[in-house]
Amino acid sequence: MMRTMKKIYAIAAALLLMAPATLRAQESTVAMPFIAVNLDAASAAMGSMSIYNNAASSVWNKDMAHIEAGYGMWTPKASYPGNDIFLRGHWQVKDFVALRLEFADRLETPYDIIDDFGETVGSYKPGSLRGYLGASFKFAEHYSIGVDAVYARRNLYEDAIYNTVAANAAFMMRFKVFNAALGVKNVGMPVKNTAHTGSYMIPSSAFADLAFDIEKGKHDILFGGEFEYMFNNMIAYGAGASYTYGDMVAVRLGYHGGGLFPNHFSAGLGLKFKGITLNATALFGKENMNGTFLAALGYSF
Repeated sequence: MMRTMKKIYAIAAALLLMAPATLRAQESTVAMPFIAVNLDAASAAMGSMSIYNNAASSVWNKDMAHIEAGYGMWTPKASYPGNDIFLRGHWQVKDFVALRLEFADRLETPYDIIDDFGETVGSYKPGSLRGYLGASFKFAEHYSIGVDAVYARRNLYEDAIYNTVAANAAFMMRFKVFNAALGVKNVGMPVKNTAHTGSYMIPSSAFADLAFDIEKGKHDILFGGEFEYMFNNMIAYGAGASYTYGDMVAVRLGYHGGGLFPNHFSAGLGLKFKGITLNATALFGKENMNGTFLAALGYSF
């Protein structure tokens, strides 16, 4: 009986380890795809562009510091079971140095443990944690670089706990209207699969972003796009725009295609009043994306 239960554990481990973020299981062989999920509600609303959410971007933030806590609710029809809770923030240490961090935990659905006779003898709740800590440096008036140290943990059952470390790195140019960023995400160690021989790569990628930011009085219009090449030979792309009035109200729209996610549209709203911020984003597309929602409440000072 114990051998059978271990086989069931092993099968569950292999499936859960390689489960993609949503539908594209047949196209993806990456492990730990949850580390590629964008939990920043503001950028997710604009097609998940990385232009203002990358390893080199924190040093350009207008606020000295910002901290936010949020929740990601995935539609029940997605093959990405569970929801996310997260904490994100940045701190402007000096005019030319900033730190940023993120910690996220997945609230996953338990699965049944079956014995030799097909009877349910218990259940197990898998878990996924991820986090990063990074620094960005402004080395000239219009240029910055940055790097994040990334850690991820996947707990599939009692005897199958997987860990990996990776890095994000980026170079950013920021002018009055024109902005650009180049970089890599989640470049790190492959995950070894104890259920089968071999190992699986994590969702590493390289990206390039362009954006235009036009400010006139209290009005700010931003639009841009991203191209992303994933190292498992997948292509992703996104585009988005936002309108902000008086640094208090922002309306955002976007589109994201390719990669680990089905193609989808996005729409979001941002509010800011006396340092308190609220950002909310909804994703729309096929039925396995409709109902997905991100929200974060924060404070800037």
